[in-house]
Amino acid sequence: MGQRVVDIRRLHLEDNRELLSPPLLVELYQCAIGVTVFGFLPHAEIDIEVDGAVVVTQQVGFPEPVGATLPLPAPLVAGQTVRSRQRLGGLQSDWSQPSTVLDHTREFPAGPPRPQINPAPPLECGVRTGVANLLGAETSGSPRTGPRSAASMAALRPCRA
Repeated sequence: MGQRVVDIRRLHLEDNRELLSPPLLVELYQCAIGVTVFGFLPHAEIDIEVDGAVVVTQQVGFPEPVGATLPLPAPLVAGQTVRSRQRLGGLQSDWSQPSTVLDHTREFPAGPPRPQINPAPPLECGVRTGVANLLGAETSGSPRTGPRSAASMAALRPCRA
């Protein structure tokens, strides 16, 4: 499926400065100790609601390229619902659509997916490399010290519910 660039001036759309869209949440898994949001305005204040209670309010920086990860006061539990909203310049967005926390042991019964080197291939002279496709993981190892296991450069710390 191809992408097509449309010049918005041709559509005669006007910027509505009184409208603020809710930020987007990434997929959430149990035991997560943080929530990553995208699609907010730079320096907005973000609220995170878990099961109807606001648990985090934090001012963030710029949304690109990796969004903002806000720490939670307690790990998430499968089945909880999470929503987000943003505030900036006296405006407040609606709450985002609720996102239900998933059980990673049901989503990935054979274990989490293997980490992916991103971007690949890493440079021989590099001191760091990006790793993608991690589910609430801590990375370990480096080109200088070598990975902790031969299988990958990222090790997952098991979730203790």
